[in-house]
Formats: sequence, C-alpha cells, structure tokens
Amino acid sequence: MSRTHAVAAANARRLLIVAAMAGLSCSMFAGPTLAKQPGGQPTGQPGSQPAIQPVRPEDVPPAVREAHERRMREQATKATQPVAPSPAAAQAPADLPPVVRETPKTLSTDADVLAMVATFGGTFSTPASGAQPELHLSAALINVDGLDNAMYFELARADEPWKPFRQGVMHFYKRQGKLHLRQFEFGRTFASFGGAVAGMWAAPEVFPKISLGQLVVTMDMPVTRDGENFSAATTQPVPTTLAGAVEVTSAWKGNAKQIAFVDRGFDAAGKEVFGPAGGSTTFTRSTSPVKSEKRANGIVVIDFKPADAGARTLEAGNDAAVHYTGWLTTGEIFGTSRPSDMGQPGEDTPLRFTHGNMIPGFNDAILGIGRGAVRRLYIPAALGYGARNRGRIPANSDLIFTLETLWIDQKIKNSEAEGANQAPMTPATTPTIVPTTTPSATPETKKPN
Repeated sequence: MSRTHAVAAANARRLLIVAAMAGLSCSMFAGPTLAKQPGGQPTGQPGSQPAIQPVRPEDVPPAVREAHERRMREQATKATQPVAPSPAAAQAPADLPPVVRETPKTLSTDADVLAMVATFGGTFSTPASGAQPELHLSAALINVDGLDNAMYFELARADEPWKPFRQGVMHFYKRQGKLHLRQFEFGRTFASFGGAVAGMWAAPEVFPKISLGQLVVTMDMPVTRDGENFSAATTQPVPTTLAGAVEVTSAWKGNAKQIAFVDRGFDAAGKEVFGPAGGSTTFTRSTSPVKSEKRANGIVVIDFKPADAGARTLEAGNDAAVHYTGWLTTGEIFGTSRPSDMGQPGEDTPLRFTHGNMIPGFNDAILGIGRGAVRRLYIPAALGYGARNRGRIPANSDLIFTLETLWIDQKIKNSEAEGANQAPMTPATTPTIVPTTTPSATPETKKPN
C-alpha cells in the first residue's frame, strides 16, 4: 500500500469513527459533548449533555469499514487540486434564466400541526453554565419532496454556529387522528449534506432540494397539546449505540416561548448511563446573532461571526486570504483549503486572492467582510461557472461556500492619495495559494505592510 493510500485509509477510519459518533444517535439532542478543553477538544459536562465514549474502529462492522476505506483510497488516487472560486467565470454568463426561489410552505391545514410549526420556528437558547457553553436551537420550515410541514433544525454552540453538532428534519403530522412528532437525520450516503446546509435555517428559501428517501427516521413521539403548551415523549425506549447505551428515551415540553427536553440512555442491564441528574435542559426563545442577507441577484450571505473589533474590511481590488470549503447543493465538497474536510492528507493551505479576479458571485458576496469573520455564501449558477463544467463542479451548479477570513490588505484605500483608486475587474493572473512556509497559526503575521 502506498503512503498516500495508507494516509487515506487512516483518515477513513477517523471519519468512520466521527460518523458513528454523530450519526448513530436516535435523538436530535443526544449529540457530541459541548464544552471545550483549553486545547479545543470537546469534553463532557455532568448534569447536562451525555459524555461520548469514543467508538473504536473494531466496533464498526468489517464490511462497512472496508467499503469506506476502499472509497477513500479511490478518492485519494484520483484526487486533483480542489476547485477554488477561480477567475474562470469572471464575467457573469448570460445563458441561464433569472433565479426563482420557492418559498418553503406548510401543506397541512390542520390547526394542531400549524401551531407546532409556529412553536418551533426561530431560535431558542440556553445560557452557559460552568464549562457548558451557551447553546442555540434553531429551526425553519423547508421544502422536502414527499414530506409536508418539514422543518430543518440544528443545535450548535453559540460561539461556533457554523459547526452545528446536531442537525436533522422534524415533521409534525396526524396519525389516526393523533398529533405526532417525527425526527429524521440525513442518511449515511448523504452525510456530508449537513456541512453544506449549516446555518440555512436563517435562509430557508435557498435550502437545497431533498426528498424523503434521503432521510432516516430516528424517533416518533405522540404529542399532546393543552392550549399554548405541548408535551411529547417516547412511548418506549428506542435502540441506540450512543455512549454505551443500548436504548434511549426522550421527553419534551414547552410552548412558543420556552422548550425543555431530557434524553436518557440505558445499558443492557437497564442502568442509566447518561442523562441529566435532575430536570431537563431548557431553551428560551431568543434572537440569534446569525444574520442573513438575500440579494436581488440571487446571492444569499449568512454571517455567522462578525469581524474582529477594528478589523479592516474588504473593498474592491483588495488582496485577502481565507480558509474556505465549497459544496455543491448535493452536499458534495468540490474544493477546500482544509484537505481533511475531504478525507485527504495534507496541511491546511489558505486561499490567497485579489478581489475582482474571482467568479462574479464570490466577488459580490465577500465585499465588506473583515478579518476574523466567518461567512456563508450561496451563489446561483449564473454568478458562478454558468453552463460550463469545471472539474468537480457540473454545469449549471449553484455553489455554497463557508469562509473564515484570515487577513485583508487595504491596498486600494491606502493608495487613493496616489490616484490608484480603480480596482481591476478582469483577471490578470490565476489566484495563488499562500505558500506553505508562511506561518498559518498566526495569520496576522501574513498581513502585508
């Protein structure tokens, strides 16, 4: 086995473990632990979320592990340079129709269903407590083929809203005249989709189209309503493999102002192995710091994190360096400055570029971004590569990016006194990558003088 294949296989095993930790839970809230140690690694917090025990590679069925490693070796063999938002389409193509968005909608006219959809829409938060960080629960109505009244939800740390640790779809419906809540996760073959849609509860009109067949149901609970209040609970334990448990129970209650829940896991002997020592975790309706902007040309910008205080902001013609990951609306990653995001070996290498030299939608969407900011971009095909094929990017593809801004050079602003105030709008050279010899741990040192 070559060194490339060996590294790819090791990465495959790590990814498989992460997938098992994140995807085998049957409850939307039984996700990875939330508090962080000084080194940045998550750690458990007793009395809140269950601590996750590492899933060992030997615990994964051999056939599943071997198939996954084979796919990763094949990917490493044919891997090419990730596709960056290059100048290949510096002029917006005129061969695509205007962007038309389909507004998410409920199809049910049932009063109970409509009330529950209204109850869960928006953002709820629970405050930090000890090592437990502040958490946000956000949800919005989306369109899913074959599933009416579908709501996308995500649970994330307040300081990392672009990295939700639990995502899925909830569905309120009537069965034999009784109200129920179903929870779905994205299917295993659809696992990378979660990265592509993080934060899109804030802009549900551009949530990529999915169908019921791409979802896996994890829980179904009867719901009781009493005026504005509701309660829901599993009628019997549900199978799980989380944190040494073999089954889990879940119970919810609340209203449009406050939602509380509790999940408890039990081992084969019936002993509780995770769950809060007393009571439940309560989320109160709040205003999310995540902001979205929908532009007339079809671009959508979601700002997860503002720029550092006093940081420079990007103007036309500036140089900049960012970490980025780009997705198709299928959830497939087509390019990234972080190879590990694609399960490949290699060091993180920020993308360095000059504004005006990139695809039109990218140029438009990054104006005004500042150092330290984290932003998500949704770029319609007409402002991307249009009808052209571009490596991993098929023709007529809408594009999704997440950017972390490392530095910005205000060369245009600083040279205005010399009359150089016209930014170049056509590419002169292909955007370059920051050399690997440049320190990446302290991006401020890379800032031009």
